[in-house]
Amino acid sequence: MRGTNVRLTPLDARKQLLVVESEINRAELRREWNGLRLDALDTAATLTGDATTLGSLASAGAALFTTGSALRRVFSKNGAAKSSWVSTLINGARAGISVWLALRPRDR
Repeated sequence: MRGTNVRLTPLDARKQLLVVESEINRAELRREWNGLRLDALDTAATLTGDATTLGSLASAGAALFTTGSALRRVFSKNGAAKSSWVSTLINGARAGISVWLALRPRDR
């Protein structure tokens, strides 16, 4: 409108600046929150993949250990003295560690 004199008081100007700054801060917070959320989803997917891989390797190692134990029993001498359960446990742990070391990823 021509001829009208719009006067903006310093208080009204400050209020408008604070409203605009608040909107900018909200937009920045929203952007950062989405970035953090995506990073968390990526991390969760990576951990899930690592856990799945570890479970698969443990399963393969257990199967290999079971097969080795069965074959050892089949080919062992019938007259030989039986070993103690502690010895069996230690030998099984050694075999499991050997299988784990053979199958673990080497890229790290």
